[in-house]
Amino acid sequence: MASDEAWHREVVLGGIPPDKWKFRLIPAEQRRDFLFAFNKDDFAVHRGQRLRVVVDAWSDEQSMRTGQQPIRLASPAFVCP
Repeated sequence: MASDEAWHREVVLGGIPPDKWKFRLIPAEQRRDFLFAFNKDDFAVHRGQRLRVVVDAWSDEQSMRTGQQPIRLASPAFVCP
């Protein structure tokens, strides 16, 4: 059986279908914050476990809509509350 890390890699539970994705441009050299939430029961994580969030991003709306390879962004590690 695979480890929890391998089992849940690239999982998007309750994700929005790609045809409903909304595009938001973040200009170069700028930062944006966003909120995320997950049900820790769905991901079999435990309080105190170190986690990381990985987000796909594209350089423009067209590359997102045509399924081009995304830029993969990862958060710093944090502790599951």
